[in-house]
Amino acid sequence: MDEIVKEIGLNNNCTFCGVFRRQALDRGAIMVKADKILTGHNADDIAETVYMNILRGDFFRLGKCVDIITAQQADDSGLPRAKPFKYTYEKEIVMYAHFKRLDYFSTECIYSPNAYRGYVRELIKDLEKIRPSTIIDIIHSAEQMKIDVQTVKFPKKMYCTRCGFVSSNELCKACVLLQGLNTGKAKQAIGRKKNDDQVKPID
Repeated sequence: MDEIVKEIGLNNNCTFCGVFRRQALDRGAIMVKADKILTGHNADDIAETVYMNILRGDFFRLGKCVDIITAQQADDSGLPRAKPFKYTYEKEIVMYAHFKRLDYFSTECIYSPNAYRGYVRELIKDLEKIRPSTIIDIIHSAEQMKIDVQTVKFPKKMYCTRCGFVSSNELCKACVLLQGLNTGKAKQAIGRKKNDDQVKPID
């Protein structure tokens, strides 16, 4: 990430981290012949994701981001993903780790001071002051949303022509970003001009 930040600055680096991290997790799971991927997403994470998908108008991800088990989708490796901490607050996990004297990371990512998710997190924390059940309410609300598959166009499952990994385009996002880094056009790879520092980051 140090090298990536040198190239693109502190805006939009979450895009690179997220794409590379997810694909590394998928590839690692395939290598060890796993049949399921369990992630540590907690209730806070999921509520933030719901809010971000609504603000972006991303109906495809909104329809599955609250599923406790995500079956095979057009944009993943084919392995089901499960979120065992879906209804567990982040503070509960931290308290458990503290009292059980478990090692855990309690610091924010140093590369994401301008992350889109950070603004959404602050908004949700402000809402919690008014309505303490905000996080669970957001999750339950999203669970009740039904996506009309007749009107929403879902990505078509393809395979990247460069690396062979599952993708919804001719080139997977990881290859697009890598190409941008290798050619000195990292910002163009995420849809930004080289001198455009005013565009808000995408987490």
